[in-house]
Amino acid sequence: MNVVTAITIGISIAGFIGGIVIKVADVSLKLGRLTQQVEQNEKRDTEERGHASAKFSELYNRTADHSASISSLSVSIKSLTEATSRIENKLDRLIEKERAE
Repeated sequence: MNVVTAITIGISIAGFIGGIVIKVADVSLKLGRLTQQVEQNEKRDTEERGHASAKFSELYNRTADHSASISSLSVSIKSLTEATSRIENKLDRLIEKERAE
């Protein structure tokens, strides 16, 4: 083997190893970008979940407040209905007394 062949083989091996190093570096960069995108997406998703949770909590609290208000109004309506019924009974008795006289 002469010197030129040895140099050619050396250059070929160095080129092959250099190509592998470049590919590994390229893959490493792509992996770094993907990892960064995943982290950003997870951060954004966490923020969106927090906002959605806050909105749901607010909506749930409003619904509970409305339910309590409806319950209170229902009790008030029942009370008014009973009072009206008693007044009607008293008025009926007064009308009966007026007619009897």
